Amino acid sequence: MNKTKRCLIANFATVPLFAPSLINTASQPADPSLQVFIPAGGNLLSPGDGWFEPVVEIGDEVQAGDLAGWLHRLSEPEAIPQAIHFKVKGRVYSQRTFGATSQGNSLAVLVQNLSNKERS
Repeated sequence: MNKTKRCLIANFATVPLFAPSLINTASQPADPSLQVFIPAGGNLLSPGDGWFEPVVEIGDEVQAGDLAGWLHRLSEPEAIPQAIHFKVKGRVYSQRTFGATSQGNSLAVLVQNLSNKERS
């Protein structure tokens, strides 16, 4: 018997393939999931090329008009960074993870909760 086979037998021969005591088979109801949607205007797009510096975090609740971040124009380093504002309210679902951006790239995506009325 080779060394690998002896090691496997020594270490795994005593491990049961099925251990009912280790598995919780009791059925428990799942927590309700949160249903969200991307509202019109919820995908914040870059107005130009540059470096985006976000000022919010994923999960933050924001209002329409809140500052999303600053767009630094790399082709115009002396220019004042452009303030980028959210168009609608919502929760920040995703956001650009690297700063370099081009016109039309997504900078952030907002979501809103579906209310019971909207689900039906």
